Amino acid sequence: MIDKSVLSSNIIVINHNSPLSEVVNMIINDDFIVVVDDDKKIVGVVNYGNLAKVLISQLKEKNDEILNIKISNYVNKCFSTIKDSNDIEEIIKLIIVNKLENLIVVDDNEYPIYYINVYNFLEDVILRLFNFKESTTEDNIIKNLIKEITYLNEQSTIDQLTGLFNYRYFNKIMEEESNRAIRYKQSVSIIFMDIDHFKHINDTYGHECGNLVLSEIGKLFSNFDNGSSLLRRSDIAVRYGGEEFVIICPSTNKNQAFILAERIRKTIEENIFIYNNTTINVTISIGVSEFNYCDNRNIFDILKEADTAMYNAKSQGRNKVVLYNE
Repeated sequence: MIDKSVLSSNIIVINHNSPLSEVVNMIINDDFIVVVDDDKKIVGVVNYGNLAKVLISQLKEKNDEILNIKISNYVNKCFSTIKDSNDIEEIIKLIIVNKLENLIVVDDNEYPIYYINVYNFLEDVILRLFNFKESTTEDNIIKNLIKEITYLNEQSTIDQLTGLFNYRYFNKIMEEESNRAIRYKQSVSIIFMDIDHFKHINDTYGHECGNLVLSEIGKLFSNFDNGSSLLRRSDIAVRYGGEEFVIICPSTNKNQAFILAERIRKTIEENIFIYNNTTINVTISIGVSEFNYCDNRNIFDILKEADTAMYNAKSQGRNKVVLYNE
């Protein structure tokens, strides 16, 4: 039987026709929602953290229509189901062969009862193996599992569309950078960005065009090897959600970050985005704030300030950089 410590017992199951307004009114403590069809068959999973970011972003833009969209539009169909009686070797094989992140434990009627945290599961297996008598075979199994966990962890922290870090990684690194700033008595600045009129781009040219824009902006933040990145190697670029990006700038005060943000704004404004032989004009609104080691505020307060400054840039006509002032 599967060790229950690696399972999510408070699994949320929702019908595929449910509007997002129904999700907003639910109390969700887990990372994933399992979506089923009218026959109670699983159609996919939804990462609640990512969905929440999309909802918050759209509601800030006064786009209440998003609440009427069906949750099925946000389903990730990359999952597998297993029975509670499956043996450990079978589960490991399923994870490794299919490079799975989403595993759902079902009952005899194929109805979801648990969600498996793949990383916790593999680590649990390793710990069990360490309790066995040492042997070459078991040592190889452990090494392969550690390698697989590393691969899956990298996959889970990278946004596949832009190649940047994702929101999952963001929370972890924010704490680390604030602690480092306090330890070495330095500053960390946050640059918060939102693509202007991104909904119009999607509505006019289609979501493939929107994806191209996101991907190209991701390249501007990550092409260190050919020297074309806008950022220093110490800067950390994150796709925060939807069309929002965050740059964490260690050892950087707000005035230095403002200069970097202005360079980003100007570069994106002048960049040529081409989709189906059509040039797409793209601009971005940016907010900047600074965390100082002697601040009473925490790093996530600084993020909110940068977000506020970004919306001030929007209200001032967009395509601007605004520095947060208390």
